[in-house]
Amino acid sequence: MNKQIRAERALRKQALIDTIAAQRSDLSQTTEHWLEKTESLDRTWQTVVRLRPLVVAGLSLISVFSVRHPKKLYLWGQRAVGLWGVIRTIQANFPRNKPHS
Repeated sequence: MNKQIRAERALRKQALIDTIAAQRSDLSQTTEHWLEKTESLDRTWQTVVRLRPLVVAGLSLISVFSVRHPKKLYLWGQRAVGLWGVIRTIQANFPRNKPHS
């Protein structure tokens, strides 16, 4: 009985080890794909992090300006949203030609 239990445990252990190996292989393949797809987002984030002092200074100036001239800030916000919409429309209608790897 004891030998039978050990044999079952050994088989179960080997099955788990095989499952883990397959999962690790899938994970390594998926990681490469994930890094490839998020590369542009990573570059953007690195740019934001590099420009952090400028962003903080700019936000400070905007906050002081908004206290003194709230209506102007609202109008500039509307203009920014409108400009963003125009940029997105242009990007949608004129896609970039990216070389395929």
